[in-house]
Amino acid sequence: MIREGHLFPCANGSALQDDGVVEFLNQLSLLTIASCEEAAPFGGAFIKFDTKQTG
Repeated sequence: MIREGHLFPCANGSALQDDGVVEFLNQLSLLTIASCEEAAPFGGAFIKFDTKQTG
């Protein structure tokens, strides 16, 4: 249902305060299929949203 766009999972918490991180990762693992090569180099990306108004 998620893949077809009929269900949109939501979560809340604060990674900076370590609140809800473990629970989020547990739920994410139930909703996704992951595969990886153990010998492959590690990589990742992040996005930061900033609500400050700057000139």
